[in-house]
Amino acid sequence: MSNQKEKSPSRVARNFLKRFGKKRFQEFLAGLQRGESNAHWGRELGVSRERARQWEREFTSSMTVVTIHPDVRGLLAESSEIPPT
Repeated sequence: MSNQKEKSPSRVARNFLKRFGKKRFQEFLAGLQRGESNAHWGRELGVSRERARQWEREFTSSMTVVTIHPDVRGLLAESSEIPPT
């Protein structure tokens, strides 16, 4: 186990702010919400895309939304029994 203390998201964010400033931090977060790539942000900020990915993981949470394809939903509406394929 590492002796290095684990960094909290707020500590990592403070370090980002100190290095890049509030405006770039806001731009980075807005870019993540728009789905801009970590490669893009790595180039913009002069860091690796892996570092940008690590920041993304620290500063955000994600949720997967699963929806049923309309064709599949239509099968349920057509019949109460789905024929075997």
